[in-house]
Amino acid sequence: MITIRLWHNDNGNISGFAVEGHAGYAAKGQDIVCAAVSAITQAALLGLTEHVGLNPEVEITEGYLSCILMPGSEENPAAQAILVTLALALHDIATQYPDRVRFKEVES
Repeated sequence: MITIRLWHNDNGNISGFAVEGHAGYAAKGQDIVCAAVSAITQAALLGLTEHVGLNPEVEITEGYLSCILMPGSEENPAAQAILVTLALALHDIATQYPDRVRFKEVES
């Protein structure tokens, strides 16, 4: 199962996310659920770093990706547009594959 955690600050802005696990929907290299989650999270990370120019705290290991914005960065409108889009896409995948993806929103 993939577990997605999305953190919000006191203002309701998204301050970071973490994705952990594997969907187990199909064999490695053929798992469309893992591929979709991976593509969305990596695209968001690229948008935050390359397009917006932020330097979030990032950790990537096998089956794990986390991205935490530096204090104050979560107030950036472009960063929020990317992160809200990430949240919408991942929530949609979790809705379509509830036995494969768990989506949690947490106050930080």
